[in-house]
Amino acid sequence: MLPRVAFFAFLLPAAFAANPTSSPAPALGWVTQILGSGTNQVTAAATDIQGNLYVTGSTSSADFPATRTFGSAAGTSAFVLKLDPNGQIVYAVRAGGTGVVAAAGIAVTGDGGVYVGGTATTADFPVTNHAYQTSPPAASAITGQTAGGTFLFRLNPDGSLAWSTWFGDANTFLTSIAAGSDGS
Repeated sequence: MLPRVAFFAFLLPAAFAANPTSSPAPALGWVTQILGSGTNQVTAAATDIQGNLYVTGSTSSADFPATRTFGSAAGTSAFVLKLDPNGQIVYAVRAGGTGVVAAAGIAVTGDGGVYVGGTATTADFPVTNHAYQTSPPAASAITGQTAGGTFLFRLNPDGSLAWSTWFGDANTFLTSIAAGSDGS
């Protein structure tokens, strides 16, 4: 039996430039790929006014090119990539625990702060001091989930963790997130 090797590559066309000498169709500005040896999934993306691209999802790749890691990231982790307008990685953040942590939504504030939310099936997701909810919700009678739940975190413009919290009960599921013009 051949060994199974999974890898992931995703393409991120973020900058397009019109070519006035040919057709009015835009030309591809850049393409990049991020490889990893595990399973990776992109679930959401956002841009800021400076042309940076922010991508979130989940990764089980031990060799994911993280510049920062919050929690143990021993299992499947949420990730956030910030790419500049030229497609270069500004930061790659990984947040997780020993179970599955999957981001579902991302929003960027005017100052470059990033909000990410999703679902974790682990009790050891990293929360910060004075979090809104410091421990995972109790077991769900509906889903049977025994550990974890919905999480939210905010990254500062440099990719450092501003805060992280559990949110809601075991029956709460986040599918998207938005930021107000005032950063709320």
